[in-house]
Amino acid sequence: MACKMCENQKNIYQDPYFIMELQTGYVILGWFQRFKGYTVFNCKEHGPELYDLERNFKVSS
Repeated sequence: MACKMCENQKNIYQDPYFIMELQTGYVILGWFQRFKGYTVFNCKEHGPELYDLERNFKVSS
């Protein structure tokens, strides 16, 4: 079964809320603006929980 986050990131540049790509992830304007300017960071390397990530992971270019 494919990861939902990986599937979403395949079309990240067409997302109307997309702001920019960083080395380690993507910055997206929050679609639910309870707080003005709310943003979301989607990490390129991810897992079910934050503690599943390597402490100092590196993203290959």
